[in-house]
Amino acid sequence: MTHATETDGRIVVDFDHHSEEFKARPVAVGHELRSRCPVTWSTAYDGFWVVTGYEEATTAARNTETFTSWKDVPAGSGPCIGANLPDVNPAFRQGFAEMDGAMHKATRQPLMRWFTPKATEQLRPEVQHYTTWCIDQIIERGSAELVDELTGPVPALLALRLLGLPMKDWRRFADVAHKVFYTVPNTPAFFELMETHGWLETQMREAIQARRKQPTDDIISAIANIEFEGDLLPMADAMGCVQLLLFGGVDTTTNLLASALVHLDEDREARRWLTEDLSRLPRACEEFLRMSTPVQGVARTVMEPATLGGQKLELHDRVWLGLLAANHDPGEFEDPDVVKLDRSPNRHAAFGMGAHRCLGAATARMMFQVIMTEILTRIPDYTVDRARAERYPSIGVINGWSTVPVSFSPGPRIGAASEAPEL
Repeated sequence: MTHATETDGRIVVDFDHHSEEFKARPVAVGHELRSRCPVTWSTAYDGFWVVTGYEEATTAARNTETFTSWKDVPAGSGPCIGANLPDVNPAFRQGFAEMDGAMHKATRQPLMRWFTPKATEQLRPEVQHYTTWCIDQIIERGSAELVDELTGPVPALLALRLLGLPMKDWRRFADVAHKVFYTVPNTPAFFELMETHGWLETQMREAIQARRKQPTDDIISAIANIEFEGDLLPMADAMGCVQLLLFGGVDTTTNLLASALVHLDEDREARRWLTEDLSRLPRACEEFLRMSTPVQGVARTVMEPATLGGQKLELHDRVWLGLLAANHDPGEFEDPDVVKLDRSPNRHAAFGMGAHRCLGAATARMMFQVIMTEILTRIPDYTVDRARAERYPSIGVINGWSTVPVSFSPGPRIGAASEAPEL
């Protein structure tokens, strides 16, 4: 880890979660920071607190009055800057992920019926169908790029269908959803992405406008017609909610699966153990969530002076809750850096805690189980080409893989061509 000093009782570091150093050894960096203090002050991005302790991170995540996700818009109109650090889009909030209090509840509550355990189980045959179809496209040739051809398409297809966006454009939607998380802020690639993002914003705006005129039975229609304090949700906030569910539904599950598949390529004994009893997958899913933690961290704004991890936080300080670091805290997890696929209990923070706990957690778990079952059944001998596999350029927001190329023993298709998703 980089140089640390103590100033006015603060442990000061120049930690940057978008840096090459953090990408190269995120777990080790978290341990080094936590060993100095579970709450340290970083000089990057105009200064912010880095929380690496499990107790401290989960305490702050549950206390939305003191540690708010709220984002004031337009940018600069207030002290609250939302859940990203630095902010990736000053134009609007990231839906209910950057709201708190009454507006957060009013916006999130109408969407919960799509994500209950019962609703999730009803989606299982659909996910099975998409998975079968995707594997059928690759299985005869004995090679594939799993992110592009399986772990990306299945979550994207489901997310677009639930939202009510055109499924034929799944690849374009997914491309934006992936790149927005790993593109380093304030780089040429970032500014190019923001231009591409304009296409997505047009699609969202037009869909919301159409549903306000003629409601349908999909998530965008529910969002479009949410009312808060007697008025429809502002267009920018409605668009933020759609974007949140699209990005959350596509990128996080994709990268949970990619990280698990890469690990199982390295640990063949663990793969054999899972393959011989697929009922072990649910518990293994929790350990993969803990170990890789797709969402590496989330930001908060301090709304009243507070003490956290022995440090005094001032009004409007920015805080970054390191969820990956929290999930590797030895104070909470025995042998935290060892993958134990049968670990129990496993109170990881990968889905967040409190009011902002991931709305689609049950859906992500179900998709993981379905897709991993099919992979371990139909292409159980896959081998990752590690020379060509690529991590995200930055894991400051999402810990992901751009490409996971594999080879395997060819096999037969099992679905009929007529069963292809309606693309």
